[in-house]
Amino acid sequence: MLLNNTLTTIQSSIDSVQAQITALQAQLAELQHHQQAVMSVESACETAIAQVKTALQMLTSVSPDDINTFKTAINDVFGEDLPQLTASVDPVEPTPPTPAPAPTNNDVWGDETQPTIDVSAVAVMDAPQPESQPDSELHLLTFMELMELSSEQLKRLAKAKGVEGYRKMTKGAIAELLQDSIPANEIKMDKPQN
Repeated sequence: MLLNNTLTTIQSSIDSVQAQITALQAQLAELQHHQQAVMSVESACETAIAQVKTALQMLTSVSPDDINTFKTAINDVFGEDLPQLTASVDPVEPTPPTPAPAPTNNDVWGDETQPTIDVSAVAVMDAPQPESQPDSELHLLTFMELMELSSEQLKRLAKAKGVEGYRKMTKGAIAELLQDSIPANEIKMDKPQN
């Protein structure tokens, strides 16, 4: 072959770039796995906080004398030696940056595993402005009433209210944020279907 040396050099460069791409893909997979684990922990923490707040509200209305006992029980949890979950992920050590590889077909055409977009709608009825209603008629949905809605309904309400990051939040976290801000007459209260 006439251009054998040139072709060998080009093939060597291709192999080198491919090795870098493979290494970066492995690093990306590790980081994505760690990110997912952190998001799961964040969701669990938000749910736990919402449940503690709900329990505290209930305790305050039913037996306020036992609030200190409840606080002590919560504080005792932090003093326990809790076993580490086997599904936990060790932190990923950052690696020095490497030069960016040339774009591949997947980079150009996009990742086929991107999440789908929810396009369903929640039924919202036109309602007069709250200022024009007597106080006795205006009822804002409580945490418990919001929890009766489906997750999809809560996410649509969160989107309508401009809540950032609502797609990654749990049902309880969204209900916590929206409680006492959604008038009952603005939404059709359908029981969620399982």
